[in-house]
Amino acid sequence: MGKGTYLGGSTTIKASHKATEAWKAGNTKSNADKVRREKLLDQKEANQKVRQEIRKADRQDAEKLAKRRKSAPGRSKKSLSKGQQAQRRNFELVLISHRRPEKSK
Repeated sequence: MGKGTYLGGSTTIKASHKATEAWKAGNTKSNADKVRREKLLDQKEANQKVRQEIRKADRQDAEKLAKRRKSAPGRSKKSLSKGQQAQRRNFELVLISHRRPEKSK
């Protein structure tokens, strides 16, 4: 039997009853939509605030870690020996000399 019939399942009757109840309570469709929209907006704002807090906490953790890394003993860059310094300098010079020439426009 179809949905509208009384024997098959009184969905339309239930729906209209709900609508009547809502109307009596002053919750017309537009009002219900407005309420739902406001609720969603509130939820959205709450979510944004939570996300902001999480980001802030993450940033603070990252800063703490960075500080700890800097101050950790044995982590500081060891000064290179003269030979290593020369090697690095030469290597950088090689890199510079092997750069591709920039195209002239």
